[in-house]
Amino acid sequence: MSPSLRCLSQCSNGHFYAVCRHANLTSIPNGLGSWVNTLYLEGNMITQLDSTSLSNMPDLTNVDLGDNRISSIEDGTFHNLHSLREVSLRGNNLTVIRSNTFNISSSQLKYLDISSNNIADIDRDSFLSVSSLEVLKLDQNKLETISQGVFDNLHNLSLLTISDNPFNCTCDLLYLTDWYVKVAFVPERSFSSDIAEIGCAPFLNETELYDWMQEQTVTCNPVIPPSDRPKPSSVIVVLVGVCAAAITSLVLGFIYKFRLEILVLIYTKTGVKIFDRNDSNGEEEKTFDAFISFSSMDRQFVLEEFIPRLESEENKRKLCIHHRDFVVGECIATNIINAYRE
Repeated sequence: MSPSLRCLSQCSNGHFYAVCRHANLTSIPNGLGSWVNTLYLEGNMITQLDSTSLSNMPDLTNVDLGDNRISSIEDGTFHNLHSLREVSLRGNNLTVIRSNTFNISSSQLKYLDISSNNIADIDRDSFLSVSSLEVLKLDQNKLETISQGVFDNLHNLSLLTISDNPFNCTCDLLYLTDWYVKVAFVPERSFSSDIAEIGCAPFLNETELYDWMQEQTVTCNPVIPPSDRPKPSSVIVVLVGVCAAAITSLVLGFIYKFRLEILVLIYTKTGVKIFDRNDSNGEEEKTFDAFISFSSMDRQFVLEEFIPRLESEENKRKLCIHHRDFVVGECIATNIINAYRE
């Protein structure tokens, strides 16, 4: 008997059903076409779903594949089933839910049951395209933790079952409890779950997860939801700011350390004098009272009249004269700096 002949079909109010329960099927019958709206395939021996398994039934609204032996679902299996509202895969051999497993274009999916499998890992983006979900059943699997952000897109969820999983009581699991607190106590939202009743290793059934969470909140680092994490642009702005501050500090430090050399350079190049006699590093006694700079045209006046008058017994000024007081062999800038410091 061909697989398609093992299915019963019926119509009710324009809705077509294909009932293929407990028919020892190892694959989805090829004879089922676009007329099928609801497909019942529970209790068969189907082991996998590929991208063509349901492609000839584009108007499916309900699919029940419970109690089969399905261990893999190819990406794209449900992609073009725009009218799909309910999917049951309970009681199979699934071990992982990937980000594209339930990637449904323009999804209207309301009900998803993947309980009683062997699921140990759910990708963070697994439910990203099915934000319309109202019921999600994950109980009786092999989950030890929940990826951060996996439920954040499920704003319409009203029921989540997740008990009977071997959860480990680690800080990673705090995402689940934090998310539960956020959605369970929103006044305008009707939400129920068995999260508050589940246990986790090493406590198992002796300590509820909620009690453990209260004890660990202080010692665990707070979980940062993806929506609150710094965006790459913000990180770049911060890094640029830090680099700019570091460069500015280095430049200012360089200027301060070599301020005298810079002032002398400005003076020798432009003739502008910016020296501050009060910048004495705390010293009160100075060797010189003034540094005399003059043109060669004024040499006779400076040497014969101006300097003797200032250094006379009456004025008692000690002047720094380059040809008399500069150290032989030192460059002019160094001599000027040393004279300024003295």
